[in-house]
Order: sequence, then structure tokens, then C-alpha cells
Amino acid sequence: GRVGVPVATVVMAEISDESGIAIDDKSDKVALSNEAEDTSEDIMKLEEVKPLINTSSEDHTVTTRRKTRWQRALTFLSYLVGEFVGTFVLVLVVITSVATAVVVPSGHDSPKYGAHSGLWQVAIISGLGVAMGTYISMHISNGHLNPAVTLSFAIVRWKVFSWKRVVPYWCTQLLAAFCAGAVLHSFYFRTISKFENDMGFDRGSKESRLSAMLFGEYFPNPAMYGNDGTNDDLVPLVEAFFVEFWGTLILVFVIFSLTHPSNCTIGGDKDKKNNGSAIVPMLVGLTIAMLIAIYAPLTQVGINPARDFGPRIFACIAGWGKVAIPGPRNGFWVYIVAPLIGGPIGGILHDCLIGNLLRFSKRHIE
Repeated sequence: GRVGVPVATVVMAEISDESGIAIDDKSDKVALSNEAEDTSEDIMKLEEVKPLINTSSEDHTVTTRRKTRWQRALTFLSYLVGEFVGTFVLVLVVITSVATAVVVPSGHDSPKYGAHSGLWQVAIISGLGVAMGTYISMHISNGHLNPAVTLSFAIVRWKVFSWKRVVPYWCTQLLAAFCAGAVLHSFYFRTISKFENDMGFDRGSKESRLSAMLFGEYFPNPAMYGNDGTNDDLVPLVEAFFVEFWGTLILVFVIFSLTHPSNCTIGGDKDKKNNGSAIVPMLVGLTIAMLIAIYAPLTQVGINPARDFGPRIFACIAGWGKVAIPGPRNGFWVYIVAPLIGGPIGGILHDCLIGNLLRFSKRHIE
């Protein structure tokens, strides 16, 4: 019957009547205000803690990102190290085999030069150098060791090899080849000087292409057609370009065939548990040896821009000058441009033509 009185007041009054405890309205208000202040203080404390928690989480995220970036950088650095070491071994073996075939005497007190008795010896040693370089780097960087091969994978098999790697790979391969040229010169510079004196020409002259060929290639082969330029017309610039183009096309076609997942002829299987990759470097090396044996008389067989241009730069610095770059016939660019065109075409011919034909035939057979 207490009309107009709040329910809470009625309940509290009843409780006080039953328990005999008097309730002071003022004390209730103070208590309620204290509770409100405590609650607000707790909220403020939570607000103060919350930014700290978020900051810690952000710091952890930033730290994780930094670690991921460092891990990616170190992984990519390992790729470049693999390319450097593999390319260095490849180029050093190849150019040293040429050096021993050209400037080293064939025997004691012999007027003839050439420790190797034939072209095949240079070819097989070069092929073994390619194989060794590939074995060293294949499990690290996939063992390209050749700017033409790198470009071919970036164009044709771009899903497994990113374009972002192309320029760093090229720079690393070129640097490794330059270092290989420096090492060759440091070991053989006295022998090279004696050879030049015995042959009667000065370094940097037109005839010095015979000693410069230890570092870069020339067309036709100076060791076979002479170094005076009288037989230059036997291999015109256009023909030299096509030989380098053709040789690189064959090389990359073979590489793409050997590394294709469906190729079971080299010990692989269709389930991809074993792709037969252990024998791939040796087969690539034999392909190089074959190309050198049949085309080296014409252009010395560069088919690798880094192998030619890296040591050629060193030769230019070491005294050969214009004989090295741009060369007696201004043809140094042939050994760079032709492989960079021939390589991708070889990859396209294999994957896009042969690969598509295989898939088409399998569909119809099944």
C-alpha cells in the first residue's frame, strides 16, 4: 500500500524491519558512489593494460616479420653462393683446359705448343668441368651457371623460377666468371708471356687474339685458322651468331628434357619419387663436350654469356684491351646476344611444343 515509493526502497525497508538493522540513505549513497569509483578505476586500469598487450603483440609480429625477412634473405644468399661457386668451377676448368691446349708446350724442348693432343681432350675436360660445377650447385641453386639457362627458366618455367632472381643470378655468374679469369691469369701469366714472346707478337696487338682466346672466344678459332686474320672470311659474323644461337638452343633443349618431370629414361619414375637428377649434370656436361667437339673450330663454342664475357673483361683489364673488347672484328656481342636468344627458344620448343604434343597424345591414348 506504499504508493509512489520505489520498489527497492520498500524491499530495503522490509529487510530493515525484519532484521532490526537501520539503513541510512546517505550511507547507501556513499557506498554506491564508492563502488562506482572502484569500477571506474578498474576500467581505467584495464584501458591502461590493454595498450600494453596490443603493443607487445605488434612487437612480436614485427619481430616475426623481421625474422622471416632475414630467413628469406639468407636463403636467397645461399642461392647466389651456389651459383657463384658452381659457375666459378665451370669457367675455371673450361678456360684452363683451353690454356693448356694453347700456351703450354707439348713437351720438353719441343717447339710445338699444346699439352693436349686433340680437340676432344679440351672438349671432355670442359664437359667434366660443367658436370662438377652443376653437381656442386644443383642442390643449392638448381645449378644454372649460365645466363641463357637462367633466362630460359624464367621465360618458360616461370612458375618454378621467379623473374626476381634473373638479374641477381646474372650478376653472380658474371662475377664468378671474372674471378675464374683472374685465377687463370695468376697461375699462367708467366707461361702466357713466354708464349707471346716465342710467337713474336705483343699483347694487345691484332695477333694477340691467340693468347686472348684463353679468356674469351673468337671466330674462327685462332688456334686452328691462324691469328693474323687472313682466314676471317671463312666464318662471317652472321654464321658465328647462328652457331652460338644453335648451340645454346640444343643445350637448353637437352636441359629442359632431362629435368622434365615426365622423363623416366634417366632413372626417374612417374610418381616423381625419383627424378633421376643424379645423372643430369653428367649428361649436360657430355652435351657441352659434344658441342665443343663439333663447333669449336668455328666459334670456340661459348654458348654461355658469363663464361665468355666475365674472363673477357679481365683480359681487357690485363693488357689485351681492344682485342678483348670489342674484339678484332667487333664481335664480342655475338657470344652474349645469340645464347640469350637461342636458350629460351630451345626451352620453348621443348616445353611448349614437345610437352603439349605428349599431353595431347596421352589424352587420346587413354
